[in-house]
Amino acid sequence: MRTPRSSARASTASSWVTSPASWASSPTDAVWHVPGANAMAGNYRGRDEIIAFLRRTAELTGGTYRVALLWVVADDEHTVAVYRAQGERDGGRALDIEQALLIELRDGRWADIRAQPLDQAAFDAFWA
Repeated sequence: MRTPRSSARASTASSWVTSPASWASSPTDAVWHVPGANAMAGNYRGRDEIIAFLRRTAELTGGTYRVALLWVVADDEHTVAVYRAQGERDGGRALDIEQALLIELRDGRWADIRAQPLDQAAFDAFWA
């Protein structure tokens, strides 16, 4: 059941995944974890690193990287957002997979974010 609170979180999840500007109000010590063996894998600590990471996704895909939120579940301390990620890179590489974000909230803001591609091999090949 979607409540006004879960609808607001869904909207927030979608915009925060795609918009570095959304991170202006995030905790300064937030961490975004990206798994895998690829150019994007790593732990991005703090607003500046997270914003740079999000901008890099746009740069490496020539602005084609897009997400479409599929569903969200949330309580006062956690959010899980599943979305479809799509993009294209030089050399004909294309991405079209579902991913999940496991998010810990602190004071209602994203504090610890774990990205989990549901097809890690495709994710690694795309960002290699």
